[in-house]
Amino acid sequence: MQLLRNLWRKCGGAASIEFALILPVMLVMFMGVFEVSQALIMYMKVIDVADTVSDLVAQQKQVASSDIDNYYTAGQLVMTPSIGAGLGLYVASITFDPVTGSPSVAWGVTRGGATAMSNAAAANAATGLGGACKSASANPCDSVILAEASYTYTSPLGYLLTKGITMSANVFSRPRAVFTIPCTSSPCN
Repeated sequence: MQLLRNLWRKCGGAASIEFALILPVMLVMFMGVFEVSQALIMYMKVIDVADTVSDLVAQQKQVASSDIDNYYTAGQLVMTPSIGAGLGLYVASITFDPVTGSPSVAWGVTRGGATAMSNAAAANAATGLGGACKSASANPCDSVILAEASYTYTSPLGYLLTKGITMSANVFSRPRAVFTIPCTSSPCN
């Protein structure tokens, strides 16, 4: 023990200087890892919101505007412990032509200040997801539900990530109870 005490006395000044030089680098690394990991967690939650809402809508036989409000609230709850403020949600039903198989947007609804995808962008995103029709007289033959969640993440520290990061995720789900889920009230467009 005496030998260790003597060694500490002789190297104490050098260790203090080394610690003083390394401490700022270690703090920057720690804060960077914290901010990036929080951003990744929020991105995973944005994906979960899109998946949850898409799945909830796909379980229905029809939806109304009030249902979309409830799904938006569910999406905000998925974002906890974040308050979910700033969450944007776009939900659309995309149908496929029975003859050509080309996708088109049957209806789309936004919540939380989200910008709606253009019909062309939503249809392009769903290209190739339509199933084959059993007969050309089926109208429509197949559909998918698109849920797009968007969120702007702002770091609580704001040390390394000084600006907000806009995150978005698209998830498609097939309706389970019917071929196409109608939206029965406005503002479905």
